[in-house]
Amino acid sequence: YYPEPLDRCLIYAHNVEHVVITGPGIIDGGWSGESLPTQIPGATGREALQRPMLVRFESCTNVTINDTNLVNAFSWCVHLKYCSQVRISGVKIDNDAQDGFNIESSTDITISDCRLRCGDDGIALTTSRSDRPLRNLTVSNCVITSRWAGIRLGPLSKGNFENIVVSACVLHNCSGGGIKLGMFEGAVIRNCIFSDLIMENVTSPIFLLVGVWTDI
Repeated sequence: YYPEPLDRCLIYAHNVEHVVITGPGIIDGGWSGESLPTQIPGATGREALQRPMLVRFESCTNVTINDTNLVNAFSWCVHLKYCSQVRISGVKIDNDAQDGFNIESSTDITISDCRLRCGDDGIALTTSRSDRPLRNLTVSNCVITSRWAGIRLGPLSKGNFENIVVSACVLHNCSGGGIKLGMFEGAVIRNCIFSDLIMENVTSPIFLLVGVWTDI
C-alpha cells in the first residue's frame, strides 16, 4: 500500500507495440525542489496528492528507450507496468524527487550503459499481481547514485522475481543499501545473480527484509 496513488505522467502509452524514445535531447518534468506534492484540481483525499511521473508505459510490447536524458520528475522517472521486450540503453537520469526506473511485473528487459542519479531507489523492481511475475531481466554497465537503494526488489511483491542478472555496475552513496531485497507479500525470488559490482559509500552491500504487510 503506497501512501498515494501514482499513475499520472507526462508521457503515457497503453497497450501498444514498438514504442521508442530516443535521441540526444532532454525530457524535463519541471520539478525544482518543492516539498509539497502537486495538487490535482478538483480532486480530494489521496487523489489530490498525486505527483506525476515523467514516462509511464503500461501493457506495451517492444519498448525501446535509448541515448536520451530524463530529468526532474515529480515522482518516479520511468514506470514500466506489465510490459515485455523492453530495451533501455544509454539513458541518463537525474531525478532528485524519487526513483529512476520502476519496473513492475514485466518480462524480457535489458537495462545497460545508463547513468542514474536519484533521490530514492535507482532501479526498483516490483510485482503487483501474483499471476504476473517479473522475469528475465538483465542490468549491466550502469552507474547508479541513489539516496536510498541502488537496486531494489519489493516490497511490492505479490508475484515472483525470476531470472534476474545484475553485473558490472557501480553503486554510489546508497543510504538504503546497494542491493535491497524486501519480500512482504508472498513472492519468491529465484535464479538471480548479482556479480562484479563496485559499491562506494553504501550503508550495506546487501539489505534483506522479510515480513508480512498487514492492513492498519
